[in-house]
Amino acid sequence: NQLVYTRRIASPIAGGKLAAKRGRWNLAHMTALDQLPGRDALFNVSRVRADYGDSSTAGFVLTDRDQGRRRNTVLAADTRLVFGRLYFMRAQAGGSRTGDADTHTAPIWHLELDRTGRAWGFNHRITGIGTDFESDAGYVPRNDVVDAHTFNRASFYGAPGDLLEQISFIAGARGIWPYREFASRGPAESALELNAEARLRGGWTVGAEGARLKLADGRELID
Repeated sequence: NQLVYTRRIASPIAGGKLAAKRGRWNLAHMTALDQLPGRDALFNVSRVRADYGDSSTAGFVLTDRDQGRRRNTVLAADTRLVFGRLYFMRAQAGGSRTGDADTHTAPIWHLELDRTGRAWGFNHRITGIGTDFESDAGYVPRNDVVDAHTFNRASFYGAPGDLLEQISFIAGARGIWPYREFASRGPAESALELNAEARLRGGWTVGAEGARLKLADGRELID
């Protein structure tokens, strides 16, 4: 989970962990006091998760880092739903609140749908991270962004002993927007990709790929 990154605690003075499981419920909590120049930082991280269905989960995470004048709190709920044997759906929604000289809030959200099939599969995903989103107890390397992609895969199989054992085609598109410009204009960066890979008798593999890229500075590249 990118909202929890324990390496942000660099020099702990004291701390403790608690983990418990009862039935379908899982609970984890960590508290740590991190020694820092100027003023120490107090971390609190809690995670609650419930199992449901055959392999599905739902829960929430709460992180808080308090360093005197600056305090950052993140709360997010998430679920991973597995269905139809080949499909899963993952969703997350939450936000951050950061107070220092000013106080600002910002959202984070994620939606993903995946099919993992032998002959046909896909992955469609979109993630949004608000302009002022911060996670002092996590690792979110980039904010002010919406990142979306869609990929489809088709695979064909030969009979046992055939020269061509398998051939797969993957076609996809990706776009990246500044958060406040999403849905109001085209992506600042985008890519169209097509890949083909064939597996031959004897373990040989051959492939080809092509892409058309649009960069943030307006240039277009064909690879």
